[in-house]
Amino acid sequence: MMKLTCISCPRGCRMVVERKGEEIVVTGNECKRGEEYAVAELT
Repeated sequence: MMKLTCISCPRGCRMVVERKGEEIVVTGNECKRGEEYAVAELT
């Protein structure tokens, strides 16, 4: 588990990123950019 604060937009969502097998699960994001940012940070 990894905790991130998104910097993709002004909202600054606090997200939790988890790897479940081959899948990356992102929670706490309010927009699609947050998910993309979290996946990029994890890979």
